[in-house]
Amino acid sequence: GIASISRSLCAAVERLASDLYASECHFLYEIVQNAEDAHARPRLLGSPPPSLSLRLGSSSAWPAYFVSDNNEAGFTDADIEAICDISASSKKRTG
Repeated sequence: GIASISRSLCAAVERLASDLYASECHFLYEIVQNAEDAHARPRLLGSPPPSLSLRLGSSSAWPAYFVSDNNEAGFTDADIEAICDISASSKKRTG
């Protein structure tokens, strides 16, 4: 209900206020960390080895773009819930 939404919004504001990053390139660390976390999950026997590809490019349609590809294991239900509710993130900042 409303109390739950209020708690979630308050937690989101608190989290955003404490998690602002000084580096403009911190998103690269997050991309690599997310791929690493996904690869730590059990994989089917015979699966290809984990891979991560980061590319910068340009085209006539886009002056500049960034692409991140990996063959991760995929999202769990808990991952989806954490993405949709910042206060439910499985990661907590320390330090």
